[in-house]
Amino acid sequence: MIDMLASIGMRVDEMVLLNRSDINFAEWEYVVFGKGNKQRVVYFNARAKLHLQEYLDNRKDANPVLLVTLRAPYERIKIGGIEHRLREMRK
Repeated sequence: MIDMLASIGMRVDEMVLLNRSDINFAEWEYVVFGKGNKQRVVYFNARAKLHLQEYLDNRKDANPVLLVTLRAPYERIKIGGIEHRLREMRK
């Protein structure tokens, strides 16, 4: 999450809307839906790509959502969930 936010400069509200299908690993890009539901393409760096692939490889569910909650049923994480995880990482 930190690599995604830092390498791209996307907002947390954009991050929670991402799906697996929005990622193009071959082109190193995401399709992001921002303010006003406008679509834009953003690019990620090698570190973000590595961590994202590792995260997806370790997931135990088939949910098409990119970022999910830690416990089953694995559902789309909300903005508050990301903010909570970032606070915990900071500690």
